[in-house]
Amino acid sequence: MKGWALATLLLAAFAGKGQTEFTIDEVGSSECTGVLTDTGGAGDDYGGNEFYVFVVDLAPGIPIQVSFLEEVCLESPFDQLQIIDGPADSGLNLATVTGVDFIPEAVTAVSGMVTFIFQSDQSVNYCGFNLLWESQAPPPLPPVLVAEETACGDLGLTWAIEPPVSCAVWVADSLVFNGGVGLGAPEVLCEGDSATGFFVPFAEGALAANCSWDVTWGLGLSDACDSVHVFTVEGTAAATTCPVAGDWIDPVETLCEGACDTLWWAPSGCFDVSWVWTQTGGGAVVDTPDSA
Repeated sequence: MKGWALATLLLAAFAGKGQTEFTIDEVGSSECTGVLTDTGGAGDDYGGNEFYVFVVDLAPGIPIQVSFLEEVCLESPFDQLQIIDGPADSGLNLATVTGVDFIPEAVTAVSGMVTFIFQSDQSVNYCGFNLLWESQAPPPLPPVLVAEETACGDLGLTWAIEPPVSCAVWVADSLVFNGGVGLGAPEVLCEGDSATGFFVPFAEGALAANCSWDVTWGLGLSDACDSVHVFTVEGTAAATTCPVAGDWIDPVETLCEGACDTLWWAPSGCFDVSWVWTQTGGGAVVDTPDSA
C-alpha cells in the first residue's frame, strides 16, 4: 500500500544573520538584512563630488523594505539618494531623498533587488543618511513521505522523500514511529548531497505478518534568507500480503471422551482477522462468548 504524508508548519523562526554595516561606496550585497550609510559612516560627513551605486540583489520576488534609522541631512537639491526597485537603468524609482532634519517614509522593493544611487556636488557636505534594509523570504515547501510497497519477507520499510532535501538536515532522532512490529534505527538514503529517502529495518528480521506503521518527522528547512522553518511531516505505511498466521496458546494434546477445554489462538500481525473452525478429529465444538 502506498503511504501518505501530511506536513504541518509548526514554527517559522526568522533567525537571520546579524545586520552587517555597509557604506554606499562598497558596490553591493546579497545579504537579506543590512545597514547602509553614506561614505562618512554613522558619525562623519560624506564627501564632495561623489557618485556611487549600491545594489542589494536577492532571489527574484523577495520583498525588501527600506527604512531610515535617523534623520537625514543632505544638501537640497544638489545632494540626493535615489532608491530604485530593480536595476538602476530599468527599475521603478521608489524615492528620491534630499533635505535635512526629517526621517523619510519607509519603502518596499518587490522585485528582489533594490538599487541605491547617491550623488553629491563639490560644496557643502552634510551628515548624510543611515538606513536599514530587511527582507523576509517566503517559507520553503516541505517534502512528502511516500512509502514503498512492503511485501512479506522484506527486511524493513523504505520511505521516499519527495522532493529530496539536503542530507545536512537529516537527523535520525527527529523521526518517531508508532504501530506495527518493532523497528530498528532509520538510515538515510543519500544521492550526492540529496536525501532521497530512508530505510528502517525490522527489529526481528524478515517481515512475517501484516501490519501498519505511522511516522512523524520534525524537519527544519532554510528559506532564501537562511531563516529556519520547522515542519512536522507525517506518513504511513502498511503491509497486507503476508498470509494469515498465528500461534496456539497452551494447547492441550489430548482430551478424554466427555471432557471439555478452551482453545486460544493468537493471530500474528496487527490487523483483525476472520477465522473458521474446521472439525476433523471427532467431538463437538461448544461456543462460549470468549473462546476462539
